[in-house]
Amino acid sequence: MKKIVIPIDGSEFSERAMKKGKEFAENQDYNIVLVTVVNYTFPIFPVETTDYAKKIYNYKYSLSAKMKESAEEYLKKGKESFGELSGKVETVLLEGNPAEKILEYLDTDDIETDAGDQDEIAMIIMGSSGISSSRVQRFILGSVTLKVLQYAKQPVLVVK
Repeated sequence: MKKIVIPIDGSEFSERAMKKGKEFAENQDYNIVLVTVVNYTFPIFPVETTDYAKKIYNYKYSLSAKMKESAEEYLKKGKESFGELSGKVETVLLEGNPAEKILEYLDTDDIETDAGDQDEIAMIIMGSSGISSSRVQRFILGSVTLKVLQYAKQPVLVVK
């Protein structure tokens, strides 16, 4: 079975990409993979410094867990938004730099399903920019979208 990968980040553009993916799933025999990436970008403090730095260091891990929990909830809601088609939707949570992690995921080329079958990635559908894009980037394309367009081996449909 062929799959459509849809990277989502909570932006208006990624919501539109999900709607477009739903259209493909309704009209053709595609499975959908919703992918979100949690990017923990925090200042790094040496553990053995001041009490203040230790508190911030501990806070970092608490915040990381909350970010991951929020991302999992967002993926769940994204899957539910497909309604009757939600059985054709898988979710994937990655951690790290969004563009790099999405490209690494796409480089697997064939993705093994829970049933042990191999599914080929037929296409990527993504928003033209995401929540981290500045106004200047939104004029052109978001940095994650641009990198995926440049380096993905699969066709990419960009949704405005």
